[in-house]
Amino acid sequence: MGIDDYLRGRAARIDRALAERMAERRSSVEPRLLEAMEYSLSSPGKRLRPILVLASAEALGAEAEPLVPFACAVEMVHTYSLIHDDLPAMDDDDLRRGQPTSHKVFGEAIAILAGDALLTEAFVVMSSAGEGIAAERRLAAIAEVAVAAGAQGMVGGQTADILAEGVGAAVRRGRCCAPPCASGGSWRARERPNWDPSHAMGMRSAWGFKSPMTCSTSSAIRS
Repeated sequence: MGIDDYLRGRAARIDRALAERMAERRSSVEPRLLEAMEYSLSSPGKRLRPILVLASAEALGAEAEPLVPFACAVEMVHTYSLIHDDLPAMDDDDLRRGQPTSHKVFGEAIAILAGDALLTEAFVVMSSAGEGIAAERRLAAIAEVAVAAGAQGMVGGQTADILAEGVGAAVRRGRCCAPPCASGGSWRARERPNWDPSHAMGMRSAWGFKSPMTCSTSSAIRS
């Protein structure tokens, strides 16, 4: 299979899983809020971050399918970050992926809440998924994503970006590396307890990506 076919196939799998997850929420989430969540989550994108979760797991010798919920969670965290990043108080963008940004369609309040809901939904997905994955492995992956997405990772990097406007790309480091590799790498920790996949894979493979959490999630689960 060529790389293009691989990426298309994995992106399609992620899209299906995300759509199924949102459909499950139709009876329990306020319709306007759910519409805003789906609007941003289903907007056209390459799905590179969740694909990196699956690819990291495969590179470590694991099956990709059990990691699909974690891959979806990474995409939810990434989408939340984009919604908030586009707000007038942040980057004040009108367009995202060729369509109006969330706050332009739903207003700032609903956009903020949609981002909040996607962030928390990501942790619901990770904590309730993973059939056949030991609880301690799920917890390790969840912890890595939480750190990578929070004040020590993506949020901290966004803060540095705001405080150092125009300084350059160096301040973006905190926004770039951790979530994709976090999900894929923790799977393997038991066999290689001293190996830090967020450095070995995240720093090299995911450096250019704004969302910080992909390879660690897979390695936490593989441990």
